Amino acid sequence: MKSRAFTLVECLIALAIACFLLILTPPLISHSYVNWKEEVFLREFEQVMDTAQITAISTGQGSFVTVSGGIVELNCHGARRTG
Repeated sequence: MKSRAFTLVECLIALAIACFLLILTPPLISHSYVNWKEEVFLREFEQVMDTAQITAISTGQGSFVTVSGGIVELNCHGARRTG
């Protein structure tokens, strides 16, 4: 009688392929996470710059944007004048 089961060689090959894929996955995930964070920062920065420009034009006063540690802040009140 012939049983239908996996041989030891087939199991070892499947295990080797799974381990190989697990070794390659973390660098790919971390790289895509960094790209995602950069895209989010640039999108937020663009929105803040647009808001600063619109506020400065509509109020006639200067506004400035501060970027520190990946955080973008807009200051429209009592903006500094240069010159």
